[in-house]
Amino acid sequence: MAGRAYPVTPRTRRLGRRLTQLRRDAGLSQAEALVELAKRPGAQVKTASALSRYETGQVVPPIGTLMSMLEVYGLGKDSPEFQNLVATARAATTPDWWAGHGKALAGEYQMYIGYEDEATDLSTFEAHVFPGQLQTRDYASAVIAAGHPPDSPEFTSLLHTRMARQKLLHGEDVRPPLRLHTVISETVLHTVVGGPDVMRAQILHVTEIAATLPHVTVQVLRFAAGPHRADSHSFTILGFGPDEPHMAYFETLGGQIFLEDPDQVSRVIGVHDTLKTLAMPPADSLAFMKERAHAF
Repeated sequence: MAGRAYPVTPRTRRLGRRLTQLRRDAGLSQAEALVELAKRPGAQVKTASALSRYETGQVVPPIGTLMSMLEVYGLGKDSPEFQNLVATARAATTPDWWAGHGKALAGEYQMYIGYEDEATDLSTFEAHVFPGQLQTRDYASAVIAAGHPPDSPEFTSLLHTRMARQKLLHGEDVRPPLRLHTVISETVLHTVVGGPDVMRAQILHVTEIAATLPHVTVQVLRFAAGPHRADSHSFTILGFGPDEPHMAYFETLGGQIFLEDPDQVSRVIGVHDTLKTLAMPPADSLAFMKERAHAF
């Protein structure tokens, strides 16, 4: 049985949910579906547990198995939905663009890139540095160099993927651009990364993007706002559209943390909403950042 067993992504969940619904619409239990699939040589599913993994999105069915399932469930090969579901399965099992970096990127970070690549919107709080989606190459190089020697494979891979991820803000093919709403601590504007010239260029780069891309919003949380629930902890909330639950992501010294529990994620969303209220309005934030840029 071929397929990807981890992580479960919004795309694989959608595929699994649709397979479940098609089976039920066909009036078949899992046991009855297995009986019908056993009659088709192209189907490689033999047990209820295997079928369940397909339906929960834990594993993407091999294309031959998927086609057999769709036919058993009443979809013709010429139907648009048949073609769309097959294309979804192919996309889910195609090596991702960052996979070529192999061991140079930590598994948890590759997992995050995969989720971000499917996200429709990001809401972040940045306590120390600008978000990767808005970093200039020089600024990103200095940030990454703090943890990895510039001549190391890890440095090269991290820099390449950070720059490549920024393409999501501009959209590609039929995909709409990623929406980004980030609240940055005023600390970010005072933490000198790469020297004054790099900082000046970085801050002006952010103000230009926020001023020209309507789906990018940047707010500054001033020191005068006082203490808040996020303290010094950066985080990212990933949204995947109206039919998928949100996810929260944290980077810590001990590794990356993913939150999917609805109650936990709801609390993080609440914190971000509070930070947006405490922060300067977007227009005032851009004006303040420009002033800060010229101070370098």
